[in-house]
Amino acid sequence: MDILERYRDIFVNAAEAKADGTSSDDELIYEAMCYSYRRIVDHPSGAEAIAQILQGSSRWAKTWTAAQVLSAGPPEHVSEAKAVLQELSSAADMVGFTAGTTLAEYQKGSLRPPLRFDDAHTLGWLEQGK
Repeated sequence: MDILERYRDIFVNAAEAKADGTSSDDELIYEAMCYSYRRIVDHPSGAEAIAQILQGSSRWAKTWTAAQVLSAGPPEHVSEAKAVLQELSSAADMVGFTAGTTLAEYQKGSLRPPLRFDDAHTLGWLEQGK
């Protein structure tokens, strides 16, 4: 397993753990998501890894990734991100609600990136060894 696969796995697992944001470790999980996604984006093969997440089985990871793509790129994945959210929005659960809301905000032009890439923000996660 190469480093990009490891970051992808960290991101997907963290997105699943974060789910609806009710975990007691929610902030640390969010930091893990931000840190790993940043490393994915910065990797030369990052766009391919983003496509793999969008095509993967983790509905939460797909939702977070699609929202990030629609708000911050990469542009080559925008149509796929919209299609993923459209498909997920039909579910009668929290993922479906989140996907539908994300699409509505995107269409209004008010969608902001859900993930922060502030290295100082992610240091807490690293320092705690999570």
